[in-house]
Amino acid sequence: MTLACLVRTGQRWISRWQEERSLANKPRRGRPRVTTPQQDAQIVAASRTNSKKTAVSIPRDLQIQCTPQTTRRRLRENSINCHVPACKEVLNENHRETRLGFAMQYLGVDVNFWNSHF
Repeated sequence: MTLACLVRTGQRWISRWQEERSLANKPRRGRPRVTTPQQDAQIVAASRTNSKKTAVSIPRDLQIQCTPQTTRRRLRENSINCHVPACKEVLNENHRETRLGFAMQYLGVDVNFWNSHF
């Protein structure tokens, strides 16, 4: 059998098998994950169920102890983009009248006016 690796790499794997009888990944450095795979699945499911939920509300609703940053990471790992839904102010009659007045004031103005003033 032919492998596309260096001879030294093959020797290292054979030596490891002879010593440990295992080729499983060894624990690596770094902080362990705060959430379990089941919790990760719950976070993703909650986001897919209601896309308006935030990274703050998802763990709170699921009673998972993790930060919003962790929630965002779990969502990104599953190709879900995190964003805050836009909050739009409801326009009342005064807003409408003010906007209409502004539009009527500049109704006949040339397009170049806007380029030079804004």
